[in-house]
Amino acid sequence: MGYLVTGGTGFVGAHVVRALLQDAEQVIAYDIIPDQNLLEKLMGKEMCNRVTVVRGDITDLAHLIHTCREHNVETVIHTAATLSSDNPYLTLRVNCEGTVNVLEAGRILGMKRVVLTSSISVYGPQDKYEEEFISNDAPHYPHSLYSASKSLNETYASHYFREYGLDTITIRLAHVYGLGRSRGLGRLVDDELFVKPALGKPGKVPYSDSTHNYMYIEDAARVLVMASRVRKTKTRAFTAGGDSISTAELAAYIRSLIPGADITLLPGHLAWAHRFDSTPLREEVGFTPEWTIQEGVMKYIEQIRADNQATGK
Repeated sequence: MGYLVTGGTGFVGAHVVRALLQDAEQVIAYDIIPDQNLLEKLMGKEMCNRVTVVRGDITDLAHLIHTCREHNVETVIHTAATLSSDNPYLTLRVNCEGTVNVLEAGRILGMKRVVLTSSISVYGPQDKYEEEFISNDAPHYPHSLYSASKSLNETYASHYFREYGLDTITIRLAHVYGLGRSRGLGRLVDDELFVKPALGKPGKVPYSDSTHNYMYIEDAARVLVMASRVRKTKTRAFTAGGDSISTAELAAYIRSLIPGADITLLPGHLAWAHRFDSTPLREEVGFTPEWTIQEGVMKYIEQIRADNQATGK
């Protein structure tokens, strides 16, 4: 009996796959366009060979169920999604219908648990809330189709738990950074703030009047794996926050690590919530972040340089 990780060769999914393999789990990486490059970077070819990679679309329920049956899957960690809001039909089909398919597969096959990834973007702007630290059960004010789809998926997960007894846990991830990020609005910030300065190139960071809640990718993978194993929780969806820091403060720290780094902060503001009360996650799942923003950024810069040296790019 094993795990199926949707989006298993993508950014978050690949790190989840590695974390599971390190614990000697049987893992199926299910992806619409499988690319094992990141898996090999993270764990090497020998360890990568222990992963069963399946080309599959989460909007294809029949194939999803067939794959789970064939490989005796008892737990799904669902990371697959489209991050763009440019195509409303695609957002609905992949993020919402695809998630319902994952839940439906879990129901039909009587799975042990389905873990869904949500986003802190469901909360919308920080100024929507009177409290400094947004409570775990605070109302949602999504500001994009992506964040609205994640909010809806939390409702679907609760429905499947309540009506069908499928054990679901949803984790709202903060701004996840680290090796392998290739999509999304956050990547525009990360490439200019982390990647280019690490490689000695000038970075022009957009939306630099913003404050973000950053979570290192290894913490993001760890909380999803922990959520897959914990005993049944009273809470169905948890906020997993990291460190809240302004772009200007983070740029100053990077300059201290890379003397002479050419970082230009461009004006602009992303109205994202960034301070959260993660008490339920700590008490029910047992998770607290292991990586501070300073430790995570230092590690990320090392990885960027090592990857650049290995690939010659």
